Amino acid sequence: MKTIYKLTMLSMIFLAACSSGKKHLEKGNYNLAVLKAVNRLQQSPNHNKASKALKEAYSLAVKGHLDRVAYFEKTSDIFKHDGIVSEYEQILKLNNAIKRYPKYQSVVRLREVEDEHISSRNKAAEVHVAKGNKMLEMQTQDAARIAYSHFADANNYVRGIVSEARMEKVRRQGTVIVKLNFINNRSFFKTFNTKLFYNEVRNRFKNTNHRFLYVIEDDENLEFDEVIDVELNEVLVSGISRVSNTKIYTKRVMLGKVENEKGEVIKEYGEVEAEYTIYNNSLSSSAILMIARKNYGSESPQFKKIIPSTYTWNQEWARFAGDERALTKEQIEMAEISEPSIPNPLFMMEQATAPLINDCSTFLWTQYNYLR
Repeated sequence: MKTIYKLTMLSMIFLAACSSGKKHLEKGNYNLAVLKAVNRLQQSPNHNKASKALKEAYSLAVKGHLDRVAYFEKTSDIFKHDGIVSEYEQILKLNNAIKRYPKYQSVVRLREVEDEHISSRNKAAEVHVAKGNKMLEMQTQDAARIAYSHFADANNYVRGIVSEARMEKVRRQGTVIVKLNFINNRSFFKTFNTKLFYNEVRNRFKNTNHRFLYVIEDDENLEFDEVIDVELNEVLVSGISRVSNTKIYTKRVMLGKVENEKGEVIKEYGEVEAEYTIYNNSLSSSAILMIARKNYGSESPQFKKIIPSTYTWNQEWARFAGDERALTKEQIEMAEISEPSIPNPLFMMEQATAPLINDCSTFLWTQYNYLR
């Protein structure tokens, strides 16, 4: 019975997958109905329901797309050709799907729209080029970025209608040039290599995929639009903190074996005790990174951001006095650990500042997301 049930379920799943498209047709999903009917006819070329569904669904789908084309053409929207292109592409997708069914010509007559599709793409491209040119007349970075977007859309419709050289020129017109200014005026810098820290921040920020952002090096003699001040404002290492916690552990164990008067061996039990102390050494370090963003020539920052970071070094070990049988295996293993050496201040500084590299880079990337 289980085998029959499984076969029945598989048959139902197969039939559902091989839908003739009729249900989607009844629901008004004409495009999907066409695709389902084609799939069914590929498996069963003489399937009557699929043939009828394909014919009716295709007719209704094409009518719907052409009706929307007619609507777009009547509107005053200058970008109406984008919508017209999309409608013709939907018809072409249906045509290509139907052509995969060898006998489609006996079922449905395709509405060929290649010429209309090409014409609408050309018109859409021309409109986007004209809009891009209009934006460039404003001679601002924001307008140049919008123009670039329109030129990219135009090239999607007609490849090469805007040359690569012009695309690059417009991209540069819309690019914000940012200078990173690293401030280094704190006494702790004498022992901490801030140059490595700052170089890593610079490299991460420069290697961004923001199309309209360019980060200049200190030695690049370029005019810039904005400056980002980055300063490790404070790095502190606290004093060592040592705490201990002592407990008395007892356990009933077998102390030995004795022989009684009858010569029988008897186990003797009793309690053993151990004084167990857990020691904990901890050391903390903290760092503060300050970021300020300013326009060129301005002393007042557009924003200031303070990013804190902390790192805590913590180690435990133990010692005991008394009978180790009162302790667990884990407690004995901890008691065998040597007292750890206190890390040097430079290590603590590096650990506190390490997360700030990623935090700083991520924050700066987010600030310039509008330049992607």
